[in-house]
Amino acid sequence: MLELFSMDNLEKKMEVSLEERFNNPEILESDDSPGSKVEIVDIDPQEKKTDMPLLVIPGWAATVEVHKENAKIFSELGRRTITISSPHGIETKQEGDIPLAELRKAMAITKVIEEKRLEQVDVVTHSEGALFTTIAALRNPERFRSIVFVSPAGLIGEDSFWELTKRFSSDLLQQWKDRKKSPERNTQINTQIKTALIEALKTFRSPKKSLDEIKAIANTQIQENLRELRRQGVKVIIIHPVGDKVLPMERMQKMVTGEMVDGFISAGDAKQTGGVAETHNAWYLTPQQYTKAVNSILTSLETKKNS
Repeated sequence: MLELFSMDNLEKKMEVSLEERFNNPEILESDDSPGSKVEIVDIDPQEKKTDMPLLVIPGWAATVEVHKENAKIFSELGRRTITISSPHGIETKQEGDIPLAELRKAMAITKVIEEKRLEQVDVVTHSEGALFTTIAALRNPERFRSIVFVSPAGLIGEDSFWELTKRFSSDLLQQWKDRKKSPERNTQINTQIKTALIEALKTFRSPKKSLDEIKAIANTQIQENLRELRRQGVKVIIIHPVGDKVLPMERMQKMVTGEMVDGFISAGDAKQTGGVAETHNAWYLTPQQYTKAVNSILTSLETKKNS
């Protein structure tokens, strides 16, 4: 029997396919460290607008499920999008002064690139992801064409575990309060907050590693690393919400200088978002605007390179 599909039905079938991918991610296990694994969701649209694959790399306690909407939008925009979930990464040995908590995650990124046989990638990464993505890129700069850092850690100067924890709690409280200021976004933000909390609880199955990661966020600085990445030819862009309480904008602006980045974008002006100054997790709480902004940045970089 010939089955006819309307556009609505076709979109529903695509939604089912997307849900299936996130419900059953690929599992990349480490031969060297049994039990270590990385979840991967690889969405490769039929009609691609660029041949450059995009890695979506999570921040602390986030997983592929948290970034499902970001991945969906990128896919709709014609990008092959590979979202990874590596709560504690791949076990490895200490190397110099690099925090072991971050080195494990950097190794996970490298392994995904190798196993997927990706010659070069663009990357968008959030929060703590800035630390281990930078480590991975410094080890293999030829594999990274550009990195968009959203609310990146490691760029606000001297910090402490307890001060960071206090600011993170304050930011979460602000997220909850801001839901009422913008009713049209309320349902989506509620859903995303719930998803993020559920996924974060999975991370605490390894509390020691989780605490090590928080300490690394507080103690690691990457200013000089960004300078080196640019010297190696990697494009570096920062997008930072003005209302980020975890990593305050005013502190970041004092630390980030022109030789570190190809662009610095302040996002989430309260005048443009219904009285809401976007907070630290805006990247996945309000994915439409941020994902489309990242896509425009990557398209612009690609156009300049080809002109």
